[in-house]
Amino acid sequence: MNIVEARLGKHTLDYRGLQLNLDKKTATIDGNPINLTPIEFALLQMLLSNSGKVLSRQQLMESVWTGIIVTDRTIDVNITRLRKKLNIYAANIVSRPGFGYLFEEQPLPM
Repeated sequence: MNIVEARLGKHTLDYRGLQLNLDKKTATIDGNPINLTPIEFALLQMLLSNSGKVLSRQQLMESVWTGIIVTDRTIDVNITRLRKKLNIYAANIVSRPGFGYLFEEQPLPM
């Protein structure tokens, strides 16, 4: 979200048909609601907010599980659950072994 969008009151993160409403804490794909847990929502928000940038497991732990100690496996399990719920957008959440995860834009099909 850029500064103009923030001033205009835009409180959504969008990627094609995927939309996160940051005020209502809801997620939709092509207007259809998807049921995300608070952790899944926070993970997707972090990844979409930093689209194209690799976020380390440590960065995800500190921002999503604030004040709670979790293992790398906890992140992997939650990412797997999130991917299952994202259907066609699952491939956008990419693992970079040894580095972390990122939300990567995919080329449009021809």
